[in-house]
Amino acid sequence: MAKRSQKRKQTRRIDNHEYAVIVAIAIVVAAIFIFSSYGFNIKGMADGTFQVVVTGTAGCTIDQSSTLSATGGTENTTVGGTPLILNNTGNVDLDVSFNSSKTNTTLFSGSNPKLFWNFSNSEASSGTIGGSFATWAPVNTTTITPVTTFQFEPGTDTIQVDFNVTVPSDEPAGTKSATITVSCSAS
Repeated sequence: MAKRSQKRKQTRRIDNHEYAVIVAIAIVVAAIFIFSSYGFNIKGMADGTFQVVVTGTAGCTIDQSSTLSATGGTENTTVGGTPLILNNTGNVDLDVSFNSSKTNTTLFSGSNPKLFWNFSNSEASSGTIGGSFATWAPVNTTTITPVTTFQFEPGTDTIQVDFNVTVPSDEPAGTKSATITVSCSAS
């Protein structure tokens, strides 16, 4: 009988150097994939943007309250006083609404009282004053918006409200006051 030749299977062993090369190639491929996924280029430089979001803030303060004083007498006395000064403290243009808790007939109890206000720019071009409010208008309890596009830039950010009051000659002595509510909202 003839002997069959047996071929012996030889297995080749991979040495450590070959493993190191395979691992290095895998790391390079993985790094390229990761860097490209996050916007890095091959040189390792990242592309990015810088963004600043400035939020608009509507704000106003009363820098000066208005005060008047009058002496009662036998005739009606008309007085003016220090104006109310309003300042735009935000970083957006504003529309400004006003409301009074009193009218001339509820502030005074005497005969023929008058309570007027007018609006103007304390600094040039601070806001747009509605035509009927740039002259003396009677104060009432209805909310009005006499000032629009009230600027926020320094040098053009204050308006004033002047008051003109006729105190009746038969008005009793005492302090009379009205609360003026000011509301500012972004234009």
